[in-house]
Amino acid sequence: MEKRLVIAVTIDDEKRYLDLDTIDRVSIDLTSTVSTYPLVEGDSISDHMYRQPATITISGTFSTNSRFSTLNYTGLSRLKAIQNLFERIKDERLFVDIMSIFNVRQNYVLRSIQWTEHANTLDYTFSFKQIYTAAVEEVEYEVDVNDPNLPILTEPLQLDLTDTLIDWEEIDKMVIAALKSAKLIDDEFLLGALTIITSDEARTALVVTSVGAALLAKGVIGTAITLGVSIPVVGWIALGVSAIAAGIFALVTWGKKKTEQSKYAIKAFKNYENDRQKQAEVERFVNFLGEIHTQLEVLETAAQVFAITANTNQECVMSIDGDYYIFKFEKNNATGFWSMKITDINGSLISETAQLVGLANMTECSTNNNLFMGKSGTYVYLINMKLGEADIYGDYDNMDYYNDLTNFVFLITKVDMQEWNTLVSDIISNALKV
Repeated sequence: MEKRLVIAVTIDDEKRYLDLDTIDRVSIDLTSTVSTYPLVEGDSISDHMYRQPATITISGTFSTNSRFSTLNYTGLSRLKAIQNLFERIKDERLFVDIMSIFNVRQNYVLRSIQWTEHANTLDYTFSFKQIYTAAVEEVEYEVDVNDPNLPILTEPLQLDLTDTLIDWEEIDKMVIAALKSAKLIDDEFLLGALTIITSDEARTALVVTSVGAALLAKGVIGTAITLGVSIPVVGWIALGVSAIAAGIFALVTWGKKKTEQSKYAIKAFKNYENDRQKQAEVERFVNFLGEIHTQLEVLETAAQVFAITANTNQECVMSIDGDYYIFKFEKNNATGFWSMKITDINGSLISETAQLVGLANMTECSTNNNLFMGKSGTYVYLINMKLGEADIYGDYDNMDYYNDLTNFVFLITKVDMQEWNTLVSDIISNALKV
């Protein structure tokens, strides 16, 4: 008998039943965890077991035509519609029920998708995870909601690490500086590339990839010509750039030691007189920058950034390493500084400071100045994004840097920040060398 699965989901306020075409494999993982407590004598006791959320992995193939009515499309448009639909289910975190001839499994979310695209078929691997929900009894308290002593509960805003702490234009300038030191690029090529970009927008569209469009349109190449081997860091938005400046310096030094172009994985970029050759060479250069951008995006998986959204006395809760921590902020109106008290969910004190100052940038993060560490070795840092401006203006005594709570962000990472420079410089140097 042919294996059949149906995914039930409510999307756009409509209950949908989605048949999977060909199913190759269904894997169901049901596990439990046994609690273990060590004894002084060296033994341990186990007195409790609790279930872990179940996971279901389904793999198979969608085709351009199917007798199952997953969607009322045919041909390649059907495969495109299927991709869009399942990616919506994942991205919008929609609950699904998975129904087979054996069982109906409820309250699952689609946590990962793998597509393999062929000419007329679409291979898939879906990974679903069960979500436990609890019925919470609402208790009515006789509380005056207008009581000014009640804390304001806020939710921290998660920011994009690379967008918040890394300026991609500065990254590109560093890469160009490294290329120049390695004698893989020169001012003649950069000037020629800039000529292509500014003289003909239609031609620009042909050679600029989606990754490099903003870089070239803003004339970063033109500003990078004067870099030499120096690496400027400008503004608080380049906090991540200042963090990797030391690593890039090491990369530039490494580049100077290798004078033979045969030592590098890429050929030197040349400025051609022929327009077609010049256009192809500029495209190769932009694709090279784009590849480095893509590799640096992996840093998103190594750290998270959270910001406080309101400049007022408040409490917020953050989940770190699976544990919840309560952050309480109160402003001293006499000094203008904010105080911060961090406790765990049981009220035990984790960290406390009377005056929030914060670190100026990621380069100051070390194993000695983190706020605290999570149970799995996660570092928690406080960065004052306004202090990056102080690096320019030298105005360290400006209270505007400290009396606004929205100037601060929390950097949460499992990576030892003393190794951060090495991670980034390795990504860029590996793009150059064999």
